[in-house]
Amino acid sequence: MTSLHARAGLTLLASGLIFAIVPGVSAAQAAELSAPNPSMTQISVNRAYATWPAVVNADEYALRVTKDGVVTHSSTSTSLTRTISLPTTTPGTRYQYTVTAIDNLDEPISDGEGGQTHQVRSTSSAKTLIVRADMTKIRFATYNVCAEHCPKLRSWSYRVSRVTAVIKSKNPDVVTLQETGGYTRLTSLTSRMKSSGYTRARGGSSRWIFYRTATMSARDYKGAALYGKTVHV
Repeated sequence: MTSLHARAGLTLLASGLIFAIVPGVSAAQAAELSAPNPSMTQISVNRAYATWPAVVNADEYALRVTKDGVVTHSSTSTSLTRTISLPTTTPGTRYQYTVTAIDNLDEPISDGEGGQTHQVRSTSSAKTLIVRADMTKIRFATYNVCAEHCPKLRSWSYRVSRVTAVIKSKNPDVVTLQETGGYTRLTSLTSRMKSSGYTRARGGSSRWIFYRTATMSARDYKGAALYGKTVHV
């Protein structure tokens, strides 16, 4: 006798006859739904961004946010991310949040109370988001370094060290350089700026823009907890 155990039920094939047993999902299969592991990041004064990895067998996810036991947000969708509003933005305010993975079953299973359910749900442990104050301050600078058109000045190899020293002393978060010369000069400048804590922006005319890596990031705001800093995309 050959048995086939599938999500829709157990079918037995014997002597060419097919016997269908009452369909259902075993407790072992239902237990395969893991709890999500969400994280929530404040991305502005009154907004937060929640995300979590996909859970095997989950069809959708329910995000629930509370403050002092009162629900402030509740939504269900197939998305692995959610951006929500924060009704109270006083620094130090605490929000608790959970994410529930939901498996919408094709066939019912016992709910343990004498009935049946068409869903298996697995909820994460409660986590806390603490509202932070918006303390963002940005320092901008522009600097004409005259790499090629100032022949009376000393050599570029000497001047590049002085240029980066001046920038570092002013400590701007973003600095735009003018007249940096060709790519040879730009390459040496980029290397020296990196040692001073600055990274060159990429793409198009942004090649002359440098940002301080201690306070800036080339990542999208959804990629890390960067609220309270400035994001350079």
